[in-house]
Formats: sequence, structure tokens, C-alpha cells
Amino acid sequence: MTSAFHTKNRNRLALVILAFIALGGLSLFSWTASTAAPLQAPNLQVATETPTDTPTLTDTATLTETATLTATLTSTLTPTTTETPTPTETITPTLTSTVTETPTLTGTPPTATTTDTPTITGTPPTPTRTNTPTITGTPPTLTPTVTGTPPTPTVTGTITPNATVSVSVSPSEARRNQNLTFTIRVTNSGSAPANSVTAVDSISTYLNISSASVSQGSRSINSTSRTVTANFGTINPGQSATLTIVTKVNSLATTTVSLTNSATASYNYSGFNYSKTSTAVPFRVLGTSSLPGTGGMEKPPPSGNADSISRLKTLAVASGVLLGILGLTAIIYGTVSREKRPEWADWYQKTGLMLVIVGVIFGLASLGISPRTDQAVPVALQENIPPPVQQGDETRRVEIINGETWIFIEPVPTEEILPDYPIPTPSSVPTVEAEEPPDTSSIQEIVIPALNLDTVVRYIPYDGYTWLIAGLTQEVAWMGNTSWPGLGGNTALAGHVTLRNGDDGPFHNLADLAAGDTITVYTQENKYIYRVREQQSVSDGDFSILDQSQDSRLTLITCAGWDPENKIYMTRLAVFSDLVNVEPFADRVSQSN
Repeated sequence: MTSAFHTKNRNRLALVILAFIALGGLSLFSWTASTAAPLQAPNLQVATETPTDTPTLTDTATLTETATLTATLTSTLTPTTTETPTPTETITPTLTSTVTETPTLTGTPPTATTTDTPTITGTPPTPTRTNTPTITGTPPTLTPTVTGTPPTPTVTGTITPNATVSVSVSPSEARRNQNLTFTIRVTNSGSAPANSVTAVDSISTYLNISSASVSQGSRSINSTSRTVTANFGTINPGQSATLTIVTKVNSLATTTVSLTNSATASYNYSGFNYSKTSTAVPFRVLGTSSLPGTGGMEKPPPSGNADSISRLKTLAVASGVLLGILGLTAIIYGTVSREKRPEWADWYQKTGLMLVIVGVIFGLASLGISPRTDQAVPVALQENIPPPVQQGDETRRVEIINGETWIFIEPVPTEEILPDYPIPTPSSVPTVEAEEPPDTSSIQEIVIPALNLDTVVRYIPYDGYTWLIAGLTQEVAWMGNTSWPGLGGNTALAGHVTLRNGDDGPFHNLADLAAGDTITVYTQENKYIYRVREQQSVSDGDFSILDQSQDSRLTLITCAGWDPENKIYMTRLAVFSDLVNVEPFADRVSQSN
């Protein structure tokens, strides 16, 4: 009875231990599945199809002559048998017209003689006996009557639709609470109808959508994504459809901003989906005068927490190894102690086996732990998709989306070129009692060792609203209406923190400058060495940072305060530095030699 009691207790203890282990394993596995998922590459199957849309219409008219003889025959018919082989041709017509000839019988009734004439068809011909009457006497006069539709001329060439999309805006600039009207026109200049035609336009965050209308079909407005979609249906060759969007400049337009707008049209033909993007049309939102907008598009941060995922994976692996070791130890101990303590041997072996199984489960679970990612499928999985091809001023690329073939046609992006603005002459040059006149040459280059930056400087004028930095990329802008380094006062330089494509601009790490760092500016004659004093975050309309001063200083400006919802930079970062030394430019030339 005591042995049975101990055995029962051991079984209960084993079940309790296994229950706790299973509960812990399930909890870890459940948490793992909820916090991380492996990247599953979609199964792409690319079908290579070469559509040939070259129909050829051939006019082949088949004339069927039906002779109707109306006569009263009173003569004697003498049947004779005549074998006449008649070959039969097979004609495949495209267009068929029917000509019916109705003869009119005049004159003396003929004497008809019936003869048997066989008709032979096939190769070799098989004779077929037919009774063909032989008409003697005055032949009848036949007057043919032509009925039916005349044949259509033959048409050759490629018959395909060619839908193009264009965007226009009126007026080209507007202030707060004023309207901007965008007109999206889709034209089918091809020779076949374009089916399921849609047009989509995205509206800037500086504009509110007031209304939208279409010339045919229907339209919808998505306030969340700020897009307007037109469903035109079918557009026949030579026809156009338009989408008109009326917008109003909203309260975000506190400063003057230069923007662009483009639309995308899609249609279906012969089993393929086509998507065409229009050329971007520029426009401007006028606000108060503002510091230059030196920010493009902020790249989204990588998703997932790599450190926590790594720790979780390590924990799962360690737990699996530990449980496996404990399980193997219990199995070995149960085998060795079977002779001394047989009542515990089975329990140790069974418990050890369960621990090994749970350890293996933990190990397998660790293999499934990886950070979530929204990254695209690696290019290696899409190796069968042809690369984009440039045709004239357009690029064509093919993608497989949900099993359907899409052909994207986009305009070749035209790179904005920064104009070579003329540098004005200083309005006033201070009178200095010295042997040489002050340096009024333009700024050529800026070097910031702490940022590993060495780039050119270009002069950018001020148009009364802001600085014309369109086309500025890795250059730094010398802001017009600020001072020359050689004349003292406040010289201001602006640079991009990011570019439109999301790449880093020259001032991307400007916030890393610390007090005491040096900045060197080169003109055509001298180099000016400044020491950083402080940095400050200001609004985009704060012009006080450009105020002139009695001492010589340098102000560096870039965008800051990225707003991911509106996708704009809300503030500006200004770094102030003071002049500490001036050296002739020739010293740098001699040092480089």
C-alpha cells in the first residue's frame, strides 16, 4: 500500500512539473508569435507573354450567282449523260457580299435537252451524276440584280489604345483661403478603345479638397489619403475625359512653399493593365516670408526592435538547451538507478523524455523569432521580371501584382538644375584705412571637419518671399541679402537636411555640432575660420537670426522638426559661430602643393 501511495504521488508530481513546463512553453511561444513573424516571400510566378495586336482585315468577296429561269417548255427533253469533272476550291472569306442575278427570259421558248453531267470533287475527283438541262434555241437575256452590303476596304496596322494623362493648375500660385483648380485630362490617341480607365491624383497637405467633378463616369474622394479617383469607364479612340479638382489653401501655408502635382491613369487592354504617370506641374503656395525650406523627404525609421528580438531569441534557445540537458540527465539517472530504486526509475525516464521534447519545442520556436518587416521582397526573387526600359521621354517597367501583369509607363524624371545666379555687388563697402581693400569676392567652399563635410557654396537670391533653392542638392546656399564674409556682419548659409528622394543632405548632421567646433569658409581671396558658439531651434518665419551685427559671424540653417503626418518640416535649426581668424587663400594652395 505504501509503494502504491508513493507511486501515485510521484505521478502527480510529474504531471504538475510537466504542466508548469508546458504552460511556460505555451506562454513563450504565444508571446513570440504575437511579437514577431518571419518574413514570408511571396510566390511570384511571372508569365512571359508576347502580345501581338496586329489584326489584318482582307476583303474577299464571294459572289453567289443564282439564275432563275421562268419559261414554259413544250419541247421534248432528250436525256444524255455527260461526265464533266469540276474541281472544288475552298475559300475562307473575311467579308462576304451576296450578289443575286435574276435573269429575264425573252424570245422564243427554248428547246431544252436534259443531259446528265457528273460533278467531280476532291483529289482524285469522284464523279457525281447530275441532270443538267441543255437549252437550245435563242439564249435568254440575263439582267443581274446585285443585292447585299458592298465589301469594306482592307485596314492594316497595329490596333491598340494609347491613353495619355496630363495635369494643369490654375492659377499657378495662391495664398491662404484662395483656390487652386487642377484639371486632369486622359486622352486616347490610339486606334482601339481603352477599357476600365481610372485617374488618381494626390493633393498636397497645404490644400483642402473643396469639390471634384468628371466629364464621364464617377469620382470618389478619400479624405484620409487625400486622393481623388475618377472612374471613366471606356474611352474610345480620339476621345478624352477630364477630372476637375477644386482645392483651397489651408492654414498650414504659413510660409511660401513651391510644390508639384502629378496624376496617374490606368486602363486595361488585351489582358494587360497599363499605368501612366503625368509630368509634374509646378505651383506655389504663398504665405509669409520664410526661411528656405531645406528639407526633402524623411526616410521612415526601420520597423521592429532588434535588441529585444535578439534577447527573446537567446532566451528561447537557452531555455530549450537547459530543458534538454535536464531531460537527458533524468533519463540517464533513471536507467542507472533502476536496480537500486526501481519505484523511481520509470518516473525519471518518463519525466526526462518530456523535458527533452519540451526543449526541442523551445528550440524550434526560437527559429521562428525574427523582427517584423515591411520591406519589399528581395530583388533576387523577382529576377524574371524585366528591368525598366526607357523609350524616348518615358520609362516602362513590368510588375506582377496579385497574379496580374501591370505595365507602368512613367515620364523620365527631369533633374532640377540650380541656375547660376549672378552675384550682386555689395551695396555698401566700409571704408577701412588699410593697404588693401576689403574682400568682396564670393564664397566658394565650406569645410566642417566635425561633420566630415567639404562642399561647394552657391549664391541664391531672395525673391521677396523666400530663397530660390530649387535645384539645390549637395551644395550649400549662400543666402542673398546677407553679408559677405570679408565685409563683416552676419553671413548666412543654408543646406538641405534631406533631399526629395530621402537621401541625406549636406547639413543632415548639423545638430551634432558642438560649441568649439571650427567651420572654414573659402572665398576667392581668403579663408575665414569660425568657431561654433551655440545652436537654436526657430520657426520657419523667424528672420531675427539673419539680423546684421557689428561683429563678423556665420549662421548655418537647415530644416528640423519633421511632421510624419503632414510630411513637412515644421521648424529650422540655426547654428551660430564667430570669426576667429582670416588667412589668405594662397596659403591653402601652397599647403596642397
